[in-house]
Amino acid sequence: MSPYHFLRTFERLTGVTPHQYILRARLREAALRLAEPGRVLDIALDCGFGDLSNFNRTFRAEFGVSPRIFRLQSGRAFSGETGS
Repeated sequence: MSPYHFLRTFERLTGVTPHQYILRARLREAALRLAEPGRVLDIALDCGFGDLSNFNRTFRAEFGVSPRIFRLQSGRAFSGETGS
């Protein structure tokens, strides 16, 4: 199967491109990890994002709020936490 044919078939079956699929999987993992204690920076890096600003921008685009606000709205803020 050619790469072009794979991309078309993947998008037809899933409704998103492989890049979008992977990005959303990383963001879902990050959202789940925000329920655990730890720095947002560490979660971003562990989920495959290269830097915090890219993670924050992408997370906000997907969920409508920053990771920090997402954590606070979920009632999962941890005392003594550092990072954004």
